[in-house]
Amino acid sequence: TAPAALASPAGVDHMTSPWSPFVGVNVYPLANDYGVNEACGPNFAGQWDGFFSSLPRDTVVRFWAFEATATSATNPKRITWSPLDSVFRAAARHDIRLIPVLGNEWGTTCTGQSLTDKDLTWFSGGYKSDSDEGPLPYWQWVREIVTRYSSSPALYMWEPINEPQDANADISCSESLAEPALYSFFGAVGGRIHSLDRRHPVEAGLLGTGSCGTVYKDYQAIGASPGIDVLSYHDYYPADVALGGDPYNGIAVHVSQAKALGKPIISGEVGIQAGDGCSVGLQQRAGDFQARIQAQGQAGTEGFLLWNLVASPFNCTYDIGPGDPSLQLVNVIRTK
Repeated sequence: TAPAALASPAGVDHMTSPWSPFVGVNVYPLANDYGVNEACGPNFAGQWDGFFSSLPRDTVVRFWAFEATATSATNPKRITWSPLDSVFRAAARHDIRLIPVLGNEWGTTCTGQSLTDKDLTWFSGGYKSDSDEGPLPYWQWVREIVTRYSSSPALYMWEPINEPQDANADISCSESLAEPALYSFFGAVGGRIHSLDRRHPVEAGLLGTGSCGTVYKDYQAIGASPGIDVLSYHDYYPADVALGGDPYNGIAVHVSQAKALGKPIISGEVGIQAGDGCSVGLQQRAGDFQARIQAQGQAGTEGFLLWNLVASPFNCTYDIGPGDPSLQLVNVIRTK
């Protein structure tokens, strides 16, 4: 069944008291299989069972499931499902709950592909024909991946795209055009996901810092889309700020907007730089995370996904390695 903490298209009860938000992790390169798919970041081939067995059952894990993760490394015109199949099967064996992210706002890549940031043209319908991320247009990719994994016991919810916004905002932002384009995108793509999978929610992946198309009241306008079940924001505010942002685009206002819509909200990414060379140590970071979870959880945030779990973090980084005290904060979802 869909998670008890979150609303779904089929209708699911919210958590009841006593209540605490879940705390999971981001592991963006989870589907990487060097030489098989167009991997970006550390290789995970053969490590899935070992990794998932290290986490408590029902831990939520968010990861990149871009089309590149199913694009052959040797033939870019061919889809290869084996890395994603391995992720979902191993997660199911260990009762892990997955949030696959189906696309990325940002063209930055380490695969050698020539990608562009998503702009107004893309959100206004270009996603139906654009295929720069693999052999399939994004619109078709959504259909293929949702159809393939909608019945997986590991699936928690879908995220259509990471940090959607009009990427041309650094040149000029037409908020009056960007907001309806994003609203239309979520209506179409979220609607397509709902039509293929009535059991699992669609989570927005929104950055939530006032990016183009989501400024102030437009965040709530987009969140009202029937294609969105769960709102989100990403939290990279200063380490000692528990409830970051301004009165217009900060966390507090977004939580209030979600309440007004009657929809759950999660912190899809929460990151604090720490380690050698940083002003924040690992133990202090764990305390700062805990303060955020408490303050934002009391405000109404239903889940937090720490950024980003890796095997070997560099010094002074957002990344979290094995044995990091922040991992003690992982708190699983409750299911029916």
